[in-house]
Amino acid sequence: KGIPLRHTFRAFTSVGRASDLFKEEIREMLKTQQQDIGYRYLKFHGILDDSMMLYREEADGTPVLSFTYIDKALDFLCSIGLRPLIQFSFMPKALARFPDRQLFANPVIISPPKDEDKWCFLIEALTRHLICRYGLCEVRQWLFTFWNETLSPSPFSLESFELTCRLYSLTYQSVKKCDALLPFGNPALLACRW
Repeated sequence: KGIPLRHTFRAFTSVGRASDLFKEEIREMLKTQQQDIGYRYLKFHGILDDSMMLYREEADGTPVLSFTYIDKALDFLCSIGLRPLIQFSFMPKALARFPDRQLFANPVIISPPKDEDKWCFLIEALTRHLICRYGLCEVRQWLFTFWNETLSPSPFSLESFELTCRLYSLTYQSVKKCDALLPFGNPALLACRW
């Protein structure tokens, strides 16, 4: 007597950063994985970081957004039957309170925003763009979350638990303002020591 297998391993695969989706070897790997295994979701970091050229500011501080690279990355995922886990990370330099708080040779910025209203504008504008481009029915099947390993002592953590909770709440509210049914989860964790 047996029981049916639930292939939960097919739920997720991952790459490092959103910008990795422009590398041909990564694209070929994902195409092969989809043909041979068929994952449902792809997790990646850095959809907001400067490698995606999403956010800049005019001299007077007015935010300017460009969705070109995000669209190219997500169009590719959709074309091979993968849905994204949209992790709102890392901080664009123009929006960072501490733009020099960077990790890696190709840096990511680990900083809270210098202006919470501009952060909310960015999150809401990106979410609305995704709904407009891909359709509400499709985007309701995607997953959304905040940052990376924020509730544990790691190099990716923000400076305090309270700040992390506040930014999580602002991000959650900005997404839910666009559509209350968009799935929004908790941040990824390392071993928590709080």
